[in-house]
Amino acid sequence: MRAATITSSSLLLGLPPAIRRQIYLETALYGYAGNIPFERRDFYTLLFVCRTIYAELSHIIYSENSIIVQQFSREEGFRAVRNLTTVSTSALRSLTVHLNGALCCLDGCCGWSMGTYNNTACLKRGRKESHDKSCPMDKKVLEDWLRAMEYVTANVKPFSLELYLISDVHDHETALQIVRPIIEFAKFKRCVIRLCHDRNPALERLAEATAIRAIGGQQPSGSNPRHLSFLDLPREIRNQILQYTDLVTPMKEVMWNPKDGYCVCYCISTWDEMAESAFGTTSAISHSFKFRNCWANEPLGCFCRRFHAVSSSFSMCRCWSPPTSLFLVCHEVLDAARMIFFSNNRFIITSSNGPTAIAETTPERLEASVFLRDVVPFTSLRWLRSVELVFPPFEDDYLRATEPAYSNWLQTIDYMKSELNIPKMELHMHMADPETYGNTLVEGRAYRPKFTKEQSMTVIVMYVRLLNTFSPLLGFKRFTMHLALPWGWDQTGYHRPSRTHQLFEAHEKKRVHVQEFLGRRFLGEQSDPVSRDSNRESNSQWEELTWTKYEVCLS
Repeated sequence: MRAATITSSSLLLGLPPAIRRQIYLETALYGYAGNIPFERRDFYTLLFVCRTIYAELSHIIYSENSIIVQQFSREEGFRAVRNLTTVSTSALRSLTVHLNGALCCLDGCCGWSMGTYNNTACLKRGRKESHDKSCPMDKKVLEDWLRAMEYVTANVKPFSLELYLISDVHDHETALQIVRPIIEFAKFKRCVIRLCHDRNPALERLAEATAIRAIGGQQPSGSNPRHLSFLDLPREIRNQILQYTDLVTPMKEVMWNPKDGYCVCYCISTWDEMAESAFGTTSAISHSFKFRNCWANEPLGCFCRRFHAVSSSFSMCRCWSPPTSLFLVCHEVLDAARMIFFSNNRFIITSSNGPTAIAETTPERLEASVFLRDVVPFTSLRWLRSVELVFPPFEDDYLRATEPAYSNWLQTIDYMKSELNIPKMELHMHMADPETYGNTLVEGRAYRPKFTKEQSMTVIVMYVRLLNTFSPLLGFKRFTMHLALPWGWDQTGYHRPSRTHQLFEAHEKKRVHVQEFLGRRFLGEQSDPVSRDSNRESNSQWEELTWTKYEVCLS
């Protein structure tokens, strides 16, 4: 038996090093994709063949893969770390430790489950469902962690090891004990630390300080007399810097409704996802992928700063998150932040139930009135550059002249006349339709199944009534509108499943004709093609013909 082993190993060693390396990758290490949990042992037998094969294979294992200590096998994993030879330890290039993760993370956090997308995510519309996150640090686990780090830092080459640590705790004292060996070594190549499942300012500051110290850096000292602060810079430079912060959203769009407040909406297209992954395309939609859901393809765990107390010594997470802190620095930065926020994003105002939800009644106040009068600071109205007012689909009539919302809206228009910078502002008015493939029932009834000419004229009159309210604000830099066709949902309408391409084109031609006619009547001498959809620069995310996912709420 020994002779056969020697013969086999001799044959293997007789091959060129490049061929042997390929054999190792295709046999012993096949399927690991660069991440090896310590509890996996199916390649161990090859390590025992001979010293040469052991040296070659162990070098590949520890220098070209991320070694992972998983939470459910911490004791075994830390024991394996301490049992590494000094040569293997010095070859370590990436170590991932799931020391103490929140319970929901064990089955996939934020949609993450060992690098695969998990549809049963613990997040919904940017909010976490309630989970039991009580994971007290066991004393033995902490001791094993400290002993393992002591051994690794004593033998690893300086500035060669990348450390990824997940340790969800809730008290500052325990967190200090965990990061102590990292700070003491201070010679990591990279360091990414997550100290709490939830956003926690104190633990985030500790994680940031640790990540900086881990790579030998020093945090800037506020007592340094030569330290140049942000406010020492000229205003023009400060404003340029702020434009590269999260004050400007990835798609330059911010939605607002009375229920959710400020939120960001992304249109997720499977075609764009495939194009992005297969061809590296950079369409407008796929561009936003760089700034959200960093966990979707991350095999080492969720280190998303949007949801966790995380810090990194390099830009691992680029997800967009609410820039709340920029509004809390001081009055001078607050004013500049508001200017950048309101002048660089398109603001889309919808009803509380969403842009395509059918309204059964007119609210006491239009959502646009609430936004312009109560939400946007009085001094920031002049910075608004692009506003989209989305009026919900309705069945018979909306915003009647006898309703309180109408008189309130007229007061809002009169108020806005002197506060908005109208010549520099773009306004888009969108009369929305229900989702074509969604639920178009109103109290169990189909939406507009039979729509008479009289009912259609009531809708057209409502459009005219609403357009007339904008007369005092004429002079916009750009004014566009989209008007839903009143009879598009009846038995012959182009929204029905039985529609044909010819029927769609015929109804769309009617819709555009009505829209242009009302546009000329409203704009008068200013009538030009800007009222046509085809001349709009781009659709808003919610308008795209794919399903929509709402992301982070700002308020």
